[in-house]
Amino acid sequence: MDPWVVSIWGGPERFVERAFGTAVLDGERLAGFCCPCAVGGAAGFVEAEVEVGTNDAYRRQGVARAASIDFFNECQRRGYVPSWTCSGDNIASHRLALALGFQFARSIGGYVVEKAMGVGGDGRWRPAIEGPD
Repeated sequence: MDPWVVSIWGGPERFVERAFGTAVLDGERLAGFCCPCAVGGAAGFVEAEVEVGTNDAYRRQGVARAASIDFFNECQRRGYVPSWTCSGDNIASHRLALALGFQFARSIGGYVVEKAMGVGGDGRWRPAIEGPD
């Protein structure tokens, strides 16, 4: 699982406590997952921003699609609306989103976060703490 997803929720404990999602396992090996990297919005229109990932060994086998469909069912049960954003050059993500029924809405600008940045326990970006050499 992408460590960024866990860190954006404030660490493993808060991720387990507050997030939800679907893991696709092959025995004890994680083949793929789908979970929210953010949940929020006004009452009656709460969005769950999709974060989906697939282990390289399981790509192009329907793992991301299966995880996403199960995640969407859980969103529906909770009354959330799944939302999808991805980098403009992430063709695989664009294709998966279209295959799952999403429609392109608009391009939005973004910012590149330097690798020297990290997410603190409060979920805010800040300079990473330098460790001893």
